[in-house]
Amino acid sequence: MAAEAVSRSAADGYTLLMTGSTALTVNPSLFRKLAYDSMRDLTPISMIAVFPSFLVAHPSLPVRNVKELIALARTRPGELSYASTGRGQTSHLGMELLKTMAKVDIYHIPYKASVAALVDLIGGRVTVMLATVPASLSHVRNGRLRALAVTSLKRTAIMPDLPSVAEAGLPGYEITLWHGFFAPAGTPEGAITRLNTIVVQALENPTVRKKLTDEGAEPLGSSPRRAQEQMKLDIVKWKKLIDEAGVKPD
Repeated sequence: MAAEAVSRSAADGYTLLMTGSTALTVNPSLFRKLAYDSMRDLTPISMIAVFPSFLVAHPSLPVRNVKELIALARTRPGELSYASTGRGQTSHLGMELLKTMAKVDIYHIPYKASVAALVDLIGGRVTVMLATVPASLSHVRNGRLRALAVTSLKRTAIMPDLPSVAEAGLPGYEITLWHGFFAPAGTPEGAITRLNTIVVQALENPTVRKKLTDEGAEPLGSSPRRAQEQMKLDIVKWKKLIDEAGVKPD
């Protein structure tokens, strides 16, 4: 709804969209009809930050890393389950990518919100999940959940001893969500440049950077062109995965 509203707003640089990349790079392949075209109707201002997730498991599951999870899933096809925050969300697509790359069968249980999914994971009613760092970190630290890996290619500073999925068993695996600022298409180049400068300067502020890194994110100010290139790459990546996994919206 927000993306649609901004795409139809006056291109004067005063109405902006801040959103996660899912709305602009996943939805075009997930829904047959969208009220906006990500590439045509919106102009990137800057990427803001990249947010990885943790692959977490219930402590009763007899695995401590990605290789052990894959090995267990292969011996028990369809018996393990994973929670997500809904079809087409990063927590869903990321696990489908893991299943495809590892050639395993893990049953999907979609939830309407991360809180409900985490409650059932902590309660042992599902076995694994890709959870955001802010939502899962305290549960990992108090032992209610076991972190197996982080979904970014590199380790995260908030938990540097935790390996990435790529280095722990699935080379090339990467699932992250990035946030960015966007303006309506046709916004004057001068306005885009000025807004980009303001955003990038804000992301250089130590207080802002600490707030983001405390959430497990990597601050990432970018040029408008860099953001647009990343959108193009992500649209292709998600479409391939959605088509191969047969993902349908709720």
